[in-house]
Amino acid sequence: MNSVRVALAFVGAALFALAVAMPVSATTVTVPANDYYVVEPGQFYGGGPILQGSDLSFTWSSDRALRLVVSGPSGVVEYYSSSTHGSDTIEVDETGTYFMTWTNSGSVAAILTYDYDVDMFAPVEHTLDTIVLGIAIAAIVIVVIIVLVVVLVIKGDHGGKPAQAPQHAQPVSSLPPNATNCPTCGAAIDGTNQWCARCGARLR
Repeated sequence: MNSVRVALAFVGAALFALAVAMPVSATTVTVPANDYYVVEPGQFYGGGPILQGSDLSFTWSSDRALRLVVSGPSGVVEYYSSSTHGSDTIEVDETGTYFMTWTNSGSVAAILTYDYDVDMFAPVEHTLDTIVLGIAIAAIVIVVIIVLVVVLVIKGDHGGKPAQAPQHAQPVSSLPPNATNCPTCGAAIDGTNQWCARCGARLR
């Protein structure tokens, strides 16, 4: 029973998210001469605050030149000179209420068509992008460190202790079995000695 409730909760949350994320249908209005038209693109499209980091995307067109001003809690966010159309995406840098105001300075009414979308999940997306970028950079740094360690280890194996020159053994004198003198220097020797006491020659 609990699993069913959890599943229904997830479905409800998904449907809510889709309803919020879906842009409103394009709206067509009349902007009277020497007058203006204001839209408040709230977080839930019913007016209200837009969270910092959210994306406000919009398009608009009219049959006469209009001036569009996008304003937020601290004043003007974007200003567009008089034109008959435009589109843009603004990243909201301050939580609060935002307005889009079209002004008709002409003497004839203008037909305005506009569409807007508030992406409230943009902060999460930006955070995920930052995390993924951080992980990628960390992975690259780790790989570089591993490569450097392997290279240093390989160089250490090849460049270790220098090869020692082979030590030449002293030549062994050819000593007859019953000799009493060193065959090298002629000094008297004891028959049990392995080295000559005078010259150090090896006797056996």
